Amino acid sequence: MVNCCNNLKMSTKLIFVVLLIVVTLLVAVSTLNYQKTSKETMEVYEGIQQLALNAAYNTTDITMNIEAQRYLKTIADSLTQVDQHDVFAQRNILREASKLLEYPSIYVVYDNDGRTLVEDFKHDNYSPIINDWDYLEDLRNKVWYQAAKNANQLIITPTYESSAGANKGKLLSTAAIPIIKNGQFIGVVGLDIFVHEFQQRFQNLKRPEIPSMRIFITKILLLLQVRLRPLERLP
Repeated sequence: MVNCCNNLKMSTKLIFVVLLIVVTLLVAVSTLNYQKTSKETMEVYEGIQQLALNAAYNTTDITMNIEAQRYLKTIADSLTQVDQHDVFAQRNILREASKLLEYPSIYVVYDNDGRTLVEDFKHDNYSPIINDWDYLEDLRNKVWYQAAKNANQLIITPTYESSAGANKGKLLSTAAIPIIKNGQFIGVVGLDIFVHEFQQRFQNLKRPEIPSMRIFITKILLLLQVRLRPLERLP
């Protein structure tokens, strides 16, 4: 009788050990399968995210070029229709462009003497137009001026932190185009573009079902802010 009881206990223990091993194996296999499935799912999401954000970045870059090209060419053409010494007429062109486009700043710099006009955007700007030049540092030494002059076409600078003016300390890019009158280069017209306005387009891509979107938004925004290469603060 005692032997039977001992054998029963031993059998119960063996069954329990076997069950424990089976459960352990099932848990291990399930965990591995879950991790594999989770990894594959995240790889799919990441691929979709990367494609979407790359497309958005390319669209933004193209949009910046198209918008800047159209607006700057219109301003440059308008400036060539008035006398270079008619400051009031030129300021009026810049004021109307600023109201319409709402870009942070618009610049006109003439090559022969460095004379400059600047129009900073202000909401409800009803201040009188000043019939005088802006007496600033020589903007002909600026990177955007030299780049537009040498390229003889539209240029957009890498993003930088503005070191002067109404937008000091803010991240922006400057788009610039040469002013051509009677076939001759006479100066450059440029405008500033705030980066954060384009960053908002990336933020709109966030979706709760893709939890790792933040990683890719950060990556693409970094690309946008340095525009494919690092740049020290411009003068």
